[in-house]
Amino acid sequence: MKWNKSITTAQEHDKALKRLSSIFDTNPDSPEGMEAELLVTLIDKFEKEHYPIALPEPITAIKEYPQTSH
Repeated sequence: MKWNKSITTAQEHDKALKRLSSIFDTNPDSPEGMEAELLVTLIDKFEKEHYPIALPEPITAIKEYPQTSH
């Protein structure tokens, strides 16, 4: 199955992840490699829209930084 559309639902997202997993290690210049590159872009766009990662409050980030810098 070649991917040829936007990802608009969670079900399509799951299918896209499975497809990407199956073609991930292909030659980047092959049709599957180009499809993998497209899927990465589409999956990233969907995840940013539907699963945003909130930034921490600045004071929280400052307090936690020393703990993570070791």
